[in-house]
Amino acid sequence: MLVVFGYALSQHVIPNYHELQSIERRHKETRKLVSDQTTENATLKDQTEALDDPYYLAQIMVERYKWRHAPLQVENKPAK
Repeated sequence: MLVVFGYALSQHVIPNYHELQSIERRHKETRKLVSDQTTENATLKDQTEALDDPYYLAQIMVERYKWRHAPLQVENKPAK
């Protein structure tokens, strides 16, 4: 009876414990991966939405592509 109990324990309980440990380890790794990707997605979404802002685009054009701001235009008022 003791041999049968030992055999059942070694065939069913111990492998399940090791499977559970590996599943929990993969679960932690997956959660970390998801949290990293969520942060990266939020950053990319902010950068994408910033491209709709004309002031941000003007700043990028000046810094990256060495564009110059347009000169200020002074309105000439007609003399009376």
